Amino acid sequence: MPLGGSFVDNFRLRSCRNPKLYCDVQLFGKLPFSHVYINSVLAASSGLGEGEEVILEKIENTTHCTHVEVCPLSENDYSIILESHSTIENEFLNQVRLVSKNMILPYFVSRGIHVQLRIVSVTPPTPHPVLLNEDSELHVQTAEVVSTTGKVFENQISKVIDSLSTDAFTSKYVMEGEQTVLETRILPRKIVEAWIKNQVSLIQPSTIYCIGKENTVAPEFGVVEINADQNEEEPPNFAYLYRTPTRQIRRSDSFNSALLRLFQSLQLGDKIQSIDGGLNLEEYTTVELTSLPASYVREAKSVIVTIDSKTYDWMRRFAANEKIIKSLKAKTTVHPLLLSYAGKTVEIPLGGSAVKVHVRPSKSDFKFSNYKRACFLVQENCEVIIKEEIESKSKDPSSEKIREKERKQELTDPQENYGLQSKIKLVHIGGHSQHLHDIVSLLEHQERVHCLILGGKGYGKTSLLKRLARRLAHNSMVFYSQRLDCAQLKGKSAENVEKKLSATLGKLSQKSPSVLIMDDLDSFLPFFDLEQRQIHVEKVVAGLLRSRSFFSI
Repeated sequence: MPLGGSFVDNFRLRSCRNPKLYCDVQLFGKLPFSHVYINSVLAASSGLGEGEEVILEKIENTTHCTHVEVCPLSENDYSIILESHSTIENEFLNQVRLVSKNMILPYFVSRGIHVQLRIVSVTPPTPHPVLLNEDSELHVQTAEVVSTTGKVFENQISKVIDSLSTDAFTSKYVMEGEQTVLETRILPRKIVEAWIKNQVSLIQPSTIYCIGKENTVAPEFGVVEINADQNEEEPPNFAYLYRTPTRQIRRSDSFNSALLRLFQSLQLGDKIQSIDGGLNLEEYTTVELTSLPASYVREAKSVIVTIDSKTYDWMRRFAANEKIIKSLKAKTTVHPLLLSYAGKTVEIPLGGSAVKVHVRPSKSDFKFSNYKRACFLVQENCEVIIKEEIESKSKDPSSEKIREKERKQELTDPQENYGLQSKIKLVHIGGHSQHLHDIVSLLEHQERVHCLILGGKGYGKTSLLKRLARRLAHNSMVFYSQRLDCAQLKGKSAENVEKKLSATLGKLSQKSPSVLIMDDLDSFLPFFDLEQRQIHVEKVVAGLLRSRSFFSI
């Protein structure tokens, strides 16, 4: 865009890499243009980087603001404002014309000196950007404290400013509306990649994506707890929830368009399909997401980073503390790091390798009653304290539980969907198509369907099952299939067979809708006489029915 020029319009500049990052500006120049130039301090405050690609969203029907309330982000900002209070209203209105609630803006007191202000509220109230003019009133939130001691006064000022800034910051990550529970099923990565292709790189870590509410025109974003009621003794597990808009998505917004197309195509009755953005949730399992009340979303003022003794000695030898702190803070540039009171293990890049550290909030952040259910947000300005991990019998049991859980997750290798296994080689055999269509139709429209596929040796039964698993894996309900080779159970007792079936069905029930494919079922038949064979088969079938009655797959 040429510098200067005539007024074009009011726009929201939204980041392509993360649609949650944006700033509202008035553009001047001449159409058409391929570049936009904005103040570097404003860009940094909004999380936008130099040379970053953005989407220009025209702001329609902008309201004129009669009253805007702001608060300084730090005690230093507040001190500077106190010294320039006589000129701030006129100068602020000369520098700023377009604002929205929770927006962070730089206010330049003089050349080279600026303070950062957060928009706390606008009148009339609206979630959309508003215009300021010469009649708009500016109000800077102040500390209503009285003290005769300078030191006490400074401490009170610090607390008030800290509270104002913190409340405005954390409100960005609280889901709007009442506290609700959302039941959602995790889609496998292969299916997600097949649907959204080159948009996969835009998926953010620690984020779960699902379809938004009906007739929503903007994404919803906030912090949720995963499986809140599963085990109250364990530390809570938190994630970001991103819900796509469901209408009026711009053509240029390829990311939300791809997500919406996926979610609308892969519908699952009463459950919502979702995408796991690097939380290591097991594919196909159903999780419950609970939105957090505002009082449970807290800003972490300082965090303790514990490092094993070997790595800690290496860091001291090469003075690498600052590199660790810098790498940790780099993880918070897009969104804050989410922590429970017990913290979590984080992998931090260091040079050409990576080190695992444990990050937890400091105890100074636990000065409220419900801290064990709260989510602590770690942002760039958070104080980082590095400590050596000391082996001790008096370790925090909650910390040990969460680390043990993380270690188990690392060792767990869930069985891949049989229908997505790359080693499956499909051979088309005439007559399969109608059988496949009939079986898939039954599975999609009825519960607890049992199909027995008969045929002589070489008739293509196993090939038909492979094609069935593949088709179910890619259909709209995204079935999970597991193949059980009954030949491996040949000669086993009925009790052992029942135990194996029960364990398999238990896993499948957690990933429903799912299918158990029992190949070579006749392998169960031992080489006994007719009477003994009948008794054995009856026991196996009875065991299968008992197991089946406990699980829904």
